[in-house]
Amino acid sequence: REAEDAAKIKEIAPALEAKVSSAEDEVEKVAILAEPVLMDASEDLRSMQLHAIGEVEREIKVANGILSLAKLEHQRRSRDAEAFAPRARKAAEWVLGKFSTRLEAVTAKLAEHKTIRLDHELALKAECEFGIMTERLAGVEVECERATNAVEPLTATLNADPEELQADQVREAEETLRTAQALVSPAASLLATRLTGLKGTVRGKLLDLQARLGVTQQTLENTKKTVEECRARLVAGPLLKQAMERVATVP
Repeated sequence: REAEDAAKIKEIAPALEAKVSSAEDEVEKVAILAEPVLMDASEDLRSMQLHAIGEVEREIKVANGILSLAKLEHQRRSRDAEAFAPRARKAAEWVLGKFSTRLEAVTAKLAEHKTIRLDHELALKAECEFGIMTERLAGVEVECERATNAVEPLTATLNADPEELQADQVREAEETLRTAQALVSPAASLLATRLTGLKGTVRGKLLDLQARLGVTQQTLENTKKTVEECRARLVAGPLLKQAMERVATVP
């Protein structure tokens, strides 16, 4: 029985290899057709790209059919292997496992392109809004620089002589900081929303904007800490002075 089943194992690999390889080839065709659609999402090329999307969707149907046949063949061979003698069954499971891994990979790869029409619309929208988002980020960066400039003299005073801190300077820095912080949250939210599910070249462009915004957020966080320290010194200064005066009057 073991010898008989071992002979059957030799039939598994060639049969599955033909079908799985065919599925992999078809899915690769889908990937090749889909790449330029998302690479250059543009309103000017919309008509041409919609035609290309139709071609991709038709190829997806073909690939999906071939992939389904490969999966059915794998299932049939797996059922047959369940009836093998113990050692032959174990050997068959090892062979089937390798093909199972390939089928999972090719299924995942095909799934990436099944939403190509929606992916294109998202990429097109993000591309159209890229200029607006760039301008918005530039505005945030300008306000961040203003806040940083407002805090620079406070930092110098804090390091040299904290008692020389002026309440109006601290208040001005706080207001400038609040203005900058108020712009950060909407910009971060917009970028996060547009990046959700986004594919193609424009995703990299938005990630660059997000990285710039991250630097700005960190700068504002550092600025905030300095302003808070200045405010704390202003509050503590008079209290400390009063305490020292009381100590001085103690006989």
